[in-house]
Amino acid sequence: MNKFIIITLLFFSAYSITHAQSLSSGKLKIYISDLKTRSYNKDLLGTKYKFEEYNGTYKIIKNGVTIKNYKFNCEIINGISMILRLDDETRKGYPLTYDYKTKKYEIAREEFKAKKTNSVENIILSGILVHSKYFKD
Repeated sequence: MNKFIIITLLFFSAYSITHAQSLSSGKLKIYISDLKTRSYNKDLLGTKYKFEEYNGTYKIIKNGVTIKNYKFNCEIINGISMILRLDDETRKGYPLTYDYKTKKYEIAREEFKAKKTNSVENIILSGILVHSKYFKD
């Protein structure tokens, strides 16, 4: 009986983690997985900056069909701004920047409001959604 309770609790906690790492908008559903993080300090031109780095995989499903499945890299600098890079083979030169004060993304000098900003995962998911809508996936 105790094993059943433990297995049930583990299942529901795994479900909530998986559920928290997806975002839907219209016909698109965005997922992130394999999330790995690390923090480090870097000295740039005599000023120390704190970096938080997130790496993982993202998947975009449109109308039930997977249209993208690539890696991503995200760096948060001093908790003020974020740079999100998607390893989409055709769009590697288009990183997104996110400003924590304005809660907006910028790509190719255009600004977009993030859909959800209550966690780093949701900011990443919102950024992938912005990227996808910008390129009309």
